[in-house]
Amino acid sequence: MQALFALALLLAAAPNLAQLDAQEALNDALEARFDGICKGLKASGGRAPSTHVDPPSLVEPKLLRWVKTCSFRALALSGPAQQKTARILWEFDGLTAEGERVTERGEADATLTRKKGGWTFTRFDDARRDVVRRPRARFTEVAAEVGLQFPTARTGHLLLGGLAVRDVNADGRLDVVSTDGTDVVLFTQQPGLRFTPTVLSGGHPKMWTSSVTAADLDDDGDADLLVTHHPGPVELLRNEQGKLVAAGTLGEVGQWHSAITADLDQDGHLDVALLPYPLEGVPTNPLEAANGLALQLFRGDGALGFTRWHQETVFPKRWTLAAVAADLLAQGRPQLYVANDYGSNDLWRFEADGGLSNVATSTGVVDPGNGMSADVADFDGDGRPDLYVANMFSKAGTRVLASTRGLPPALMDSVKKFARGNTLYLSRDGGFVEQAEPTGVNRGLWAFGSVMTDFDNDGRLDVAVANGYLSHPNRRDS
Repeated sequence: MQALFALALLLAAAPNLAQLDAQEALNDALEARFDGICKGLKASGGRAPSTHVDPPSLVEPKLLRWVKTCSFRALALSGPAQQKTARILWEFDGLTAEGERVTERGEADATLTRKKGGWTFTRFDDARRDVVRRPRARFTEVAAEVGLQFPTARTGHLLLGGLAVRDVNADGRLDVVSTDGTDVVLFTQQPGLRFTPTVLSGGHPKMWTSSVTAADLDDDGDADLLVTHHPGPVELLRNEQGKLVAAGTLGEVGQWHSAITADLDQDGHLDVALLPYPLEGVPTNPLEAANGLALQLFRGDGALGFTRWHQETVFPKRWTLAAVAADLLAQGRPQLYVANDYGSNDLWRFEADGGLSNVATSTGVVDPGNGMSADVADFDGDGRPDLYVANMFSKAGTRVLASTRGLPPALMDSVKKFARGNTLYLSRDGGFVEQAEPTGVNRGLWAFGSVMTDFDNDGRLDVAVANGYLSHPNRRDS
């Protein structure tokens, strides 16, 4: 991620590589010191020893009997060689003596001074502190216990994956369909929350299985399956009394990353949008790439038959990762919001006469950045659908931008968006306003997937973000 920001900034006459390397070398030294702080917190149950931190009351809960996770990271660094002013992003969690789970996260304006023993905090002013206490962990990992493990364990295939949860065999229990490298695996739920895996397809050595989409494509009331490959065909699997059997292909062989189904033409049958991503390519412009591939639309006939709808030339050539269909504009019919990597997102409005137009700009949801996923729900409870888009929050990119001077304001705003993180669009009078930072839902790290739902049954929507990436052990590669 740092390389992406460095490229974009250097092209715009930002700090040179020597300056950037010097700053990140300093950050490496500071992070080594931060790791020492966390080690001290874990060893002392939240009471930071003065050998690591001055003052010793760095964190609030002094009654933790142990700290499980801990992180301090710099978002900005400035000042002379021996004393740095920094913006610190920090978080940790652990347990109290009574077994209560405590999670703290926040931001602080800090001063770090280089002393004989290394870098030490000489000021730590909390600008924001969020504390969550609950009697027990919200989620516990039970996949291995209930049988949700791939039978083939293709550990070398980690870049792409898909998941669908539906009652495939109509027994009243949800089943899971997922991809594992080249395989598609159906996990059938048994009584007592146990799952039995069945490999539906596999053995494609030269292509990845990139996604699975479960939907009733033949209008018989059960879930069929659409499987995309990268590169490869789009496979259709018909549900025949709980068994998923091959039913041909859709479209042509391509670089398909995922697919989405919705009744976009309002004829009562599900249609399909195929989303391509040139995984082996390189974007010509990391801020607004135009050398991707165009999405493809297919009209469904309700019998697993599909015909092309609108020509490929209608759609811009994007690096598309995800999409969501919903009536965001209160028109009584769904629109298609498309999340694109390396650039702007699209909102396609389908007209009653069959026409379509991209209204992302006019409705305020262009969201330039590294669009990775999108979800729709009524986040603020006003009865209107809101839109949450996963992008990328980059600590390294934030540091680079904090030391950048002289960029035109418009370019600076554009580049900052690529480091800021996730986006929350709240529906307002025919358009949308962006509220991710004020609501605290922007920093999803290297976000890949996101969902809004009420996890704790308190009547309010929560946000879950899946993140991570394969990275070099060097911290500066993240």
